[in-house]
Amino acid sequence: MRLEQLQYFVRIVECHSFNKASQKLHITQPALTNAVKALEEELGVLLLVRGKHGVVPTSWGVRVYEDCRELLKELKAQGKAILLASHNAQDIEELCDDVHEMEEEWK
Repeated sequence: MRLEQLQYFVRIVECHSFNKASQKLHITQPALTNAVKALEEELGVLLLVRGKHGVVPTSWGVRVYEDCRELLKELKAQGKAILLASHNAQDIEELCDDVHEMEEEWK
């Protein structure tokens, strides 16, 4: 299972359409379809009911969708925290360099 498969699945459910989701994700519809089929096969359950009027998640699909949304939300938050920590570490390093330069000037 790949993270992009989960992202694709969430977008399909939210768009109610493979076509609209593929446009928003900037990938081809066949690639999107294959990714979701692979996810369904790996999980061993049907996640989406495909019809002429769009896509509807099955009961398993709803459960997986909710879990995926939470997971993606948590990963996004963790990514922001890591980025912030890395930025703060860089700021601290720059501040230390500035202090060191000032110390050298005072000597």
